[in-house]
Amino acid sequence: MRVELIHPVVVHFAIGLLLVAVVLDAIGWLSRKLIFHSAAWVNLLAGGVSALFAVVTGVLAEEAAPETEAIHGIVERHELVGFAVLALAAGLILWRFLLRGGVPGRFRIFYMVASAVLAALLVYGGYLGGELVYRHGVGVKAKPSPVLQLEEEEDEPGEHG
Repeated sequence: MRVELIHPVVVHFAIGLLLVAVVLDAIGWLSRKLIFHSAAWVNLLAGGVSALFAVVTGVLAEEAAPETEAIHGIVERHELVGFAVLALAAGLILWRFLLRGGVPGRFRIFYMVASAVLAALLVYGGYLGGELVYRHGVGVKAKPSPVLQLEEEEDEPGEHG
């Protein structure tokens, strides 16, 4: 299987799990219910593992991207954001691990700000990935448009002409 086909699958797990972790921690903070923080911890762990696989498959998939100036710039930013997400997720995981899965008490605001930055990076990285796929067609096999096929058929001389 081609690695550029694996990256989009894996990256969606990382995005979903990490965003859910941030949201659950925010709900736990606002509601003061530990069950939300526990669920966030599980999502953070799974999201961190998924982020690692997303970065690895993304780096390998980069080889399949066409080498145009526009695409190269977006790929570089997308890759940088991916590494930042992985590093920040790893930092949050380590922080929680040192607290045995608990939530920072005294420095909770810093943890939540870091989580919000993580969420923003995830959204921005997803936007850049969307730019690559939907604007530049990276990783997408071109398929003729049905409208273009009809126009070409109309232009061809038929049996009557």
